[in-house]
Amino acid sequence: SVPIVFAAYLGITAQGRLEQATLCALVVGYLGDLLAGTPRGMLALVCALVCVGSRLASLRLLVRGRIFIATFVFAWAFGAFTLVAVLRGAVGGALGALLGQTIAVVGSAAATAVVAPTLFRLCRRIDVSFARTEREREAIREGYLG
Repeated sequence: SVPIVFAAYLGITAQGRLEQATLCALVVGYLGDLLAGTPRGMLALVCALVCVGSRLASLRLLVRGRIFIATFVFAWAFGAFTLVAVLRGAVGGALGALLGQTIAVVGSAAATAVVAPTLFRLCRRIDVSFARTEREREAIREGYLG
């Protein structure tokens, strides 16, 4: 899911205050809720949690390189889609068979991981255009996101 990738990117690149990045991830998730037709707030909550979790993980990890980005986003997407499945079950939605639900979660997380490096590159290009100094531009181009 694209909002989850953006939430992870916002969490990784949050400089300074995490509240601003989390609020932005919440808005992106809410827009994803509106476009996907899911209950309002479900994807918004998940995106906010992914943003905060990504920030905490990126304090210890250098998220750089296509394979690592895909793996990092796969892990967060798997957790996010699992949380969405649990929340759907909690609000009375049909969970379906456990095997079918597990295959859907893993497939969705894998599809999200496949598009993640491309979306990260797109976000980096946008960040480069807003960088103030040449040093910041080079650091962003090299993949040093935060």
